Amino acid sequence: MKTVMIDTGVILRALIGPNAGDQPEERVRFHQAAEVFRRVSRGQVQATMTDATIAEVVASLTSPRLAGLTREDAAGRMRALLAHSGVRISGRAAALSALDRWSLDPSLSFSEALTIERASETGAVLVADYMKDLPVINGN
Repeated sequence: MKTVMIDTGVILRALIGPNAGDQPEERVRFHQAAEVFRRVSRGQVQATMTDATIAEVVASLTSPRLAGLTREDAAGRMRALLAHSGVRISGRAAALSALDRWSLDPSLSFSEALTIERASETGAVLVADYMKDLPVINGN
């Protein structure tokens, strides 16, 4: 089965949908994005994406200039996408946990939440960030 690497724009178009004021070419892009995910749902292709793409999508979904979603709504949409059986990503559990952590803690960026979750997976004992105190992992 073929795997398609999906970038931010495709995911955003699929998660947000078309807007009434979209130009015709934007509507075409929405339909193209929807078709990619229809193929994933039918099992014709598998989709994958990078951590950077996930972080960019989450930031875009919550940007007041773009989608303006709440953290909870953005996390829910991404959670549904990442949990789909046709989507293969490395570190799925960490990404899903990071979405939960990020949606509940407004002091964290998604990138920080993902770093904390990845650190926990790898056994790192402390997440270093010079801007703020991030949690100690595994109680050490």
